[in-house]
Amino acid sequence: MSGDTLSRIHELVQKRRKIVIGLLGVVIAVSIIGLKFVKFNNNIEVMLPQNAAVQNTMRFLRGANFSDKLVISLKLNDESHSTQDLISASDQLAASIRTSPMAKQVISNVSTSDVASEMISFLKYAPQLLGPESLSKIDSQITPDGIKERLKFIYRQSLSPGSSFMMPFLRADPLGLFSGILRDIENLSMSLGYDVVINNGHLISRDGRHAMVIVKTNVALMDGFGARKLITYLRRELKASLPGFVSADIIAGHIHTVSNEDVIIRDIGLTSIMASFAFLLLFLFFFRDLKAVMIFLAPFAAVAVSINITYFVFKDLSYSVIGMGTVISGIAIDYGIFVYVAVKKAGGSYKTIKQVINPVMHGALTTISGFAVFFFSSVNGYHQLAFFSILTIILCLIFSLFILPHLLSQEKKPASTFPTNSRVIPSSFKLRDLLCIFCWGAILALMLISGARIRVNNDITQFDGVGKEVVSAEEEFHNVWGGKVMPAILVVSGKTLESAYQNNTDIYEAAIRSVGKDNFTSFASVWPGLASRKANVLRWQEFWSEETQSKTRNMLADYGKIYNFSQDAFQPFFKQLLPTGNLEVEPKGFS
Repeated sequence: MSGDTLSRIHELVQKRRKIVIGLLGVVIAVSIIGLKFVKFNNNIEVMLPQNAAVQNTMRFLRGANFSDKLVISLKLNDESHSTQDLISASDQLAASIRTSPMAKQVISNVSTSDVASEMISFLKYAPQLLGPESLSKIDSQITPDGIKERLKFIYRQSLSPGSSFMMPFLRADPLGLFSGILRDIENLSMSLGYDVVINNGHLISRDGRHAMVIVKTNVALMDGFGARKLITYLRRELKASLPGFVSADIIAGHIHTVSNEDVIIRDIGLTSIMASFAFLLLFLFFFRDLKAVMIFLAPFAAVAVSINITYFVFKDLSYSVIGMGTVISGIAIDYGIFVYVAVKKAGGSYKTIKQVINPVMHGALTTISGFAVFFFSSVNGYHQLAFFSILTIILCLIFSLFILPHLLSQEKKPASTFPTNSRVIPSSFKLRDLLCIFCWGAILALMLISGARIRVNNDITQFDGVGKEVVSAEEEFHNVWGGKVMPAILVVSGKTLESAYQNNTDIYEAAIRSVGKDNFTSFASVWPGLASRKANVLRWQEFWSEETQSKTRNMLADYGKIYNFSQDAFQPFFKQLLPTGNLEVEPKGFS
């Protein structure tokens, strides 16, 4: 900025001093009021790179079945009450939560009839799922001894208390073809290490003292405002719906979202109060001038104005961005200090301002350049941070250079106790200067060597700000239900859903050849890719020739007479023995 331009601005403000200060007060007042209408966004996604890989990962997390669920673990605290009392309490809680629009689905019990129905329906996919090894096993079973053994097993099952549940399934699968698939499904469900017992259709722990209620919600995991509303609602319902002998813990990622937001807000408030108090003491006791408080207030006023303008430009603001951006007030306050000292020592003349304008502006431009680099980042949050920080610095610079001098110019006598003469260090100490440079270089070299051995901890959980109460609840949950040692998860992608299934199958087959089937669990064990299922169907159709069907049907009918089974007792099996229709990309109609 040229001297003439600075002079004109300085003189204009001097002539319109009251108007400028009045307008400045109005702008600050309006900005403070406007803070009430600013909508903050605490979604962590704003701080992630906007490239395709990260976006695909976030889409996967949002679409994954576990991202929209939370678990309520109920605990029976009174020994005088039974598991049935716990079940009744869980049903009462589930009925209450179902009325909320935030709960898409509440699972507190599993209908055995629905399970049996889905198991029978899933049998139609057996030709696609059973490979060559399964066909060899089936072939060894279609013998008189094998058929007799299976019929004896079915007869014993028909006499058990759960026969009404099992018989429809056994009629549809008399040879036990589905047993291998069931084992794969069970292994898949147990791969996360959870241990749940079905008691009267409810999810109960092994000790019978805990019940589980699963809530599927439409509130996104990273939606801070929605998560807070959801957790507040659930805690209110737990307090109102549960009897005194039952306590409950909410296990959900939403609690981490709320807790981390609380930590950010608390830390911003605490650091702002501490910094404000420290600056206030500094100005009042060091400068001993009430007008010095204006230096302290200027950055806060600039922050208020900048928040409103940044919100207008970006439509929403991140809590994280504002939290980091307020640090700028500690940087921008230096501009006011420089001008204040110069004005108080020289009486506030234009020449005084002209002497400090270059160093102050160069310092501001250096800081602005550092933040301007963030505009080249792929992280949207960094764009907000750069815009907000640069705007705050510019506003503080304008206030320090063109407003503050006119508020201080009437004070001619310096109010501070800065030394009037400073001793000039002689230039003859060149040897000492070289020694200092050498020592500094040696220290820097040692630090570089030491820095090469530093190991960076990239565990993101270290930034999790949840309190001890949440950590304690999660530890108890894992102690009761398992899942404390979580396995690594491999996500397989593809250009289409069909190709993703096939890629998953290829990786699964390669993995079990390398590490064994017991050390690697995949959905491919239950639902292979389309190419694998096509091959299975062809082998199945070739195996179940008319001769094999007739042989199996006759043996079931003949040996079934021993146990009083009717001629068509296993007709459901033969009805769906041969697949019809097109192969589906994935099974439909199952929960």
